[in-house]
Amino acid sequence: PIAGYTYIWNPGTDLSSSNIGNPVYTSNNTTNSPVITNYVLTTLRGSGCTSNDTVAVTANPAPKGLDITASNTCIKSATTLTASSTSSGVTYTWKIDGVAAGSGSSITPTVTAGTHSIEITASLANGCSSVFTKSFTFYDVNVSTTASQSNICQGSSTTLTANSSNATTYAWYKGSSTALIGSTPTISSGNLNDSATFKVVV
Repeated sequence: PIAGYTYIWNPGTDLSSSNIGNPVYTSNNTTNSPVITNYVLTTLRGSGCTSNDTVAVTANPAPKGLDITASNTCIKSATTLTASSTSSGVTYTWKIDGVAAGSGSSITPTVTAGTHSIEITASLANGCSSVFTKSFTFYDVNVSTTASQSNICQGSSTTLTANSSNATTYAWYKGSSTALIGSTPTISSGNLNDSATFKVVV
């Protein structure tokens, strides 16, 4: 900027100011394609002289529609984190609690119980990138089972108990059946005429 000159930018869209010599341009490209804006600068002197110049600014798109999903939130099973975007051609790098955790559209990290901040940096070949962060809470559910009697007479029953310090739900099944037979920590096996196995899912 030179003292005694007046500057007018047209259009003033996405500029920090339309009447200074060196405004800051901030991209507002919400599409998945480059957007070109032609800015015309009119310079006025106090003497009445004017001059015009044009500059074209290309706003390349950054990755959009970012999300992170987790295959499960139980640390006793492998957890796969998957990144997605509504843009195509996106590459990803990962951080967990601020620490680099790999690259690619999915990773299978080792996590501890608790809430963790998962961050992806999504990049396009045009050099533009976006950062997206999502928190997940991972659980370490412990469970053990006991039977009030493991050897019973034919036609008798036994009491089955699931022992856990942090389970909130229980689902009992007999053998390989998918039919639910109980949803509390303690259930009765029902009268048994043969040996049987039971499974509890917490």
